[in-house]
Amino acid sequence: MDVYAELALILDRTLSQAAGQSVYDRVMHLAVAYVDYVQANEKLWANLLEFRRQYRDSNVMAVEAENALFGVLEAELDKLDGVDGAGLRADLARALWASVHGITVQTVPNSFKEDPRGDALEQMRLIIDAVITRYSS
Repeated sequence: MDVYAELALILDRTLSQAAGQSVYDRVMHLAVAYVDYVQANEKLWANLLEFRRQYRDSNVMAVEAENALFGVLEAELDKLDGVDGAGLRADLARALWASVHGITVQTVPNSFKEDPRGDALEQMRLIIDAVITRYSS
């Protein structure tokens, strides 16, 4: 629970620092913060993910903490004109989160490029831009 709380604080601080910026920029800042957090806490994050795989829905507090993290992203996506309804907002938040997470855990350690973090962030930009562009109009 400490890991979730720390990440939530980082995401809140990230959004505060990005006040007044576009939804795209704010979501990218969240993605950067996530990559940086996972890189800085690689073993801790891996242990958390393994714990969550083993205990799936049995830890109500963890599920609530994860939903709160999704809620941070949902609140940003709610600012887009084309996001109508809680169901779509929740689905988009989870799809983006899964994309950013997958890129983080797959690309950063496995990239053949000179800058694995930069490679991951470029892939994230592609996905985030596609979603933001699609639901901005």
